[in-house]
Amino acid sequence: MEGVTFHWHGAHQRGTPGMDGPAMITQCPIPHATTFVYNFEAEPSGTFFWHSHVASHRADGLAGALIVREPLSEDPSSPEYDEDLTRHILFIQEGNYFMQSVTYPEYLFGSGVALPDFLVVNGRGKHFPHKDYENRDIFTPRAMVYVTQGVKSRIRVISNGYTQCRLKVTIDKHRLTLIATDGYPVEPVEFDSVILSGGERFDFVLNANQEIDNYWLRVQGVGDTVCDFGAGICCTDFAEYAIVRYNGAPRQEPEDQPINSEDEIIVNSHFHDDGDNFIELSTLTSLEPYDSPPGERTTYYLSVGVNQLPGKASHIRNGMPQINRITFAYPPGPVLTQSQEMEDTLFCQIQDYKQRCEEEFCSCTQYVKARYNETVELFFYNTGANPEWCHPIHVHGYSVRVVARGRLEPQYYSPPMLEQMDREGMFPRITPAETTAVKDTICVGGSSYLILEFVADNIGWWFVHCHLDYDNMVNTSFNSI
Repeated sequence: MEGVTFHWHGAHQRGTPGMDGPAMITQCPIPHATTFVYNFEAEPSGTFFWHSHVASHRADGLAGALIVREPLSEDPSSPEYDEDLTRHILFIQEGNYFMQSVTYPEYLFGSGVALPDFLVVNGRGKHFPHKDYENRDIFTPRAMVYVTQGVKSRIRVISNGYTQCRLKVTIDKHRLTLIATDGYPVEPVEFDSVILSGGERFDFVLNANQEIDNYWLRVQGVGDTVCDFGAGICCTDFAEYAIVRYNGAPRQEPEDQPINSEDEIIVNSHFHDDGDNFIELSTLTSLEPYDSPPGERTTYYLSVGVNQLPGKASHIRNGMPQINRITFAYPPGPVLTQSQEMEDTLFCQIQDYKQRCEEEFCSCTQYVKARYNETVELFFYNTGANPEWCHPIHVHGYSVRVVARGRLEPQYYSPPMLEQMDREGMFPRITPAETTAVKDTICVGGSSYLILEFVADNIGWWFVHCHLDYDNMVNTSFNSI
């Protein structure tokens, strides 16, 4: 059996970088029939999750919720809700009928697709029948969310998504109140539905102010242009449901009472969704204190895309996900503890853009070397043309501020081109930065840019990567040290 590691998605691991979990970055995989104890401070507070950080374990189900609560007196969102219960955690993701060790090779080299077969909520879904002992069709029970009329409940939604399908969550006949994203509080905002990419988390308040009854909680795939046209399926073909049951309601499935799409207010929408009904992450106001130091500031320009490559990578049917036209090469051992023993030729600094990589296959262990306590900007640009093909970028060891986000004309921009455009003032930052949303995972759509800011005050080797399982396995990644 292969080894395993565990990552604590959202935990900063200050003083304990060896507990972060990505294999061959902070530790070796834990071998079969051995033990390893993760010992770290549960910091910061908020909605997080744990998952394996080896191969496709996460997509195959080796993941779960990690909730770090703080005293109500320290939670600025506490006046918004009456209860915060474990049973109000929603863990959503896609599912496949076969293990990813089967589906990924078929996608890479054969005729397989990188889309799911179904969706699940808290591991449940009524997506296909089983047979009972009398050969009758039976289904897995749907996930249940129990609420009490007149009570405001904090709902924590975690996306363990691993494909290109983003997931939209809505509850029939209920307007919701957003209070946190990726564990950090924001000024309350009313909405009807929220879209999550793999790795994102949103906390909202469900005000049980309707009649005592049952209501659908809908999880719907997003992306009517994210398709496998050969198979004739798109992300929008996938949906799953949970039941919001008021205490005292009959034990039956709800009637359909969907939100009117013309009036629907959507959080975390795509960039082509302009208007009052769409709430973009960069417009949220953070309640988390932050002082951006006035000292040194360094910006790293990172072109993210799926590239058709010559030579030894040309056999990959759907192209190779890369950053700055370079494929991340996992080192032979954990760089946190053994980088001094490795050949210098294994490594390359991500800012050292190489023109030759536009024409030939390049691979190395990419990294950014930040000075302690300097302000760092990570400028991501998705070279794909379709805004719905999105790369969810996850930053280990830090939470970051979203200081700019927008679209460019669909074409390829190299890092030097982006740097020159930035000098010319084409990418204005949100000021002051302390008002912007705090995230550790955020999606950058095709022909779109995303600028993240953080202060490099957490010593260690920290993985930065796309949270799509396919991209992570074929290495759209780099390290920040």
